[in-house]
Amino acid sequence: MALMTWGDFLFSIDSFAHSGLSRSWEANLPQKERGKGNAQIQTTGKPAETITIKGAVFPMDPRINTHNWPNRLRELGNSLKPRLLALGSGENLGPWFLKSVQEEQSALLVNGVPRKQSLTLQFTRYHPKADPAEDESLTENPVRNTNTN
Repeated sequence: MALMTWGDFLFSIDSFAHSGLSRSWEANLPQKERGKGNAQIQTTGKPAETITIKGAVFPMDPRINTHNWPNRLRELGNSLKPRLLALGSGENLGPWFLKSVQEEQSALLVNGVPRKQSLTLQFTRYHPKADPAEDESLTENPVRNTNTN
């Protein structure tokens, strides 16, 4: 069962079941100080919106090949291409960039392989150009996820 997808990358209960999702929105409203009056507020574009998810993968789980997920996510994010983000409920949130991947490895085995990799992923909403024909960032095929779930 899919909890979320980012492009073709699947987050599911059997693979990367995130334990939390937070969404924040912040308007771009810088202030310009004026002499003796109140500060003047300016609008400088669309608001910044982010989604942060936290979860874990277990590389030693024989059912799923997840040991390379952090690197795979970094590879996808490094392409600097927005991908459609959709929740398991079917809600399409539109195009988002993967802004950061934070990884913690714990319960290391003798050979250094972690039993658990905790991940925190931060996504930033992409605001496409007004004319979709001018926006080439959504036309390329995303790198495919290799998991089978």
